[in-house]
Amino acid sequence: MIEAMKQALEGMELVTCGDSTSIAVLEVAKQYARQAIAEAEKQELVSIKKVAEEHGINLPTEFVPKRDESKAAIKSLANQCAALVWERDELQKQVWRYEKQKPATHPPKREWVGLTDEEMHECWDSPLTPLGMKHVRMIEAKLKEKNT
Repeated sequence: MIEAMKQALEGMELVTCGDSTSIAVLEVAKQYARQAIAEAEKQELVSIKKVAEEHGINLPTEFVPKRDESKAAIKSLANQCAALVWERDELQKQVWRYEKQKPATHPPKREWVGLTDEEMHECWDSPLTPLGMKHVRMIEAKLKEKNT
């Protein structure tokens, strides 16, 4: 069981991408996994102590927790991890809902800026007559109508 927890922790250590909320939840989950591994290793010491006692070997008791305390600690950590995963999923759902409801943003409309007489004359190879200028202004007015 300890090996499986260590492998799970190694897998979590490999995760390097995701949004800030997911990364934060993953960091907390890794911390809980480390604590669960430590508690399981302490529990393993209890088993070692039992075997040692059966063979008449006395081990110091100050470093060996009681078996029931280790099980409770692991269960508590597992519940906390499950709660964090649930909370992360709920936050992700809220983000998705917000993204769906967010109105599409359009670039702000720019104010129409017409051509100066000088700019109109630059567009023609020959000088513009008053009638030609009238036609250019009509084209410009049509463009303004379509683009504002």
